[in-house]
Amino acid sequence: MDIFISHSAQSEDIATKLAEALEDRGFSTWVDAQQLKPGNKWQDAIEKAIEDARMVVFLFEPRQPIGRWQQLEWSKALESAWLTQNKKLVSLLIDDAEPPTFLQNWQHLRIRRQARNWDDTVRNLIALWKTSSPRQRKITRGKNSWNQWLNRLEELKDEARTLKNADGDIELVDR
Repeated sequence: MDIFISHSAQSEDIATKLAEALEDRGFSTWVDAQQLKPGNKWQDAIEKAIEDARMVVFLFEPRQPIGRWQQLEWSKALESAWLTQNKKLVSLLIDDAEPPTFLQNWQHLRIRRQARNWDDTVRNLIALWKTSSPRQRKITRGKNSWNQWLNRLEELKDEARTLKNADGDIELVDR
């Protein structure tokens, strides 16, 4: 699967529009309202989808309440990003939304709800997705893990610089 979209109930309409726009361009997406069915083990399904995704997009709206499932998604996405080289985490900030503390040091894309600039947003997300490495590297625990973590941190900084240099009508926020 290509892209997992994490959102609150408040932004389900935006998550659905974004998923449809990405699917129209040939990408597979995972949105809870579309994939979770009655009788499914939700936590297992969510965790597997995040692990399988090459990119996780977090949607944030102003004054958005944080739910239990979002916290689970965020934790799993961070864990997955640190353990695999090709996982991209992207915050999509809607209007004047701010990301939660744990994502404030990562690059963000911003979209205005009224601007309807979905094409720009989708184009930038696809560009980010295409920069994902097709290979995975697990970071091992033990004697050499500190150097692996430092190398991974440098790779993430390079990816952040790539985002900062993206063009289009999307505002890139660097904290």
